[in-house]
Amino acid sequence: MANSENNRKTSDMRKVALTALAGTSIEWYDFFLYGAAAALIFPTAFFGEIPETTALILSLLTFAAGFIARPIGGIIFGHFGDRVGRKKTLIAALMLMGISSTLIGLLPTYAMFHQIEGILIDENVSFAHLKDLIYKIVYSLFGEEIELRFRRIL
Repeated sequence: MANSENNRKTSDMRKVALTALAGTSIEWYDFFLYGAAAALIFPTAFFGEIPETTALILSLLTFAAGFIARPIGGIIFGHFGDRVGRKKTLIAALMLMGISSTLIGLLPTYAMFHQIEGILIDENVSFAHLKDLIYKIVYSLFGEEIELRFRRIL
């Protein structure tokens, strides 16, 4: 009886350790990708007409903000993990990280934002202009096939 209970505890501890390892690995992989993008891609994509060094610093500050927010998220999700359950909370946290990373990838670049700004500031903004803008954004993000399907919807 004692041996069976001991094996169950060992099995539970392995499951907890593997789950924690998987969650932490995904989280750090997400931080690694964002850090690499913050250093290599974001300065030119999102901070257009400012000096290169300033753009890099601003880009890395967004990375730092996420790193500083990490303990706050740990406190919040730790609280919900105790109340709702750790498995559900871990899944919710991983989904939130994945969705957030995807949305960051869909942000308009500096050049694209200026196209949008030019159309919206124009005095003759009409529904046709906005539709054309939406088509351009969908085409640039998803390609021609999706853009054609999108045109059929609108």
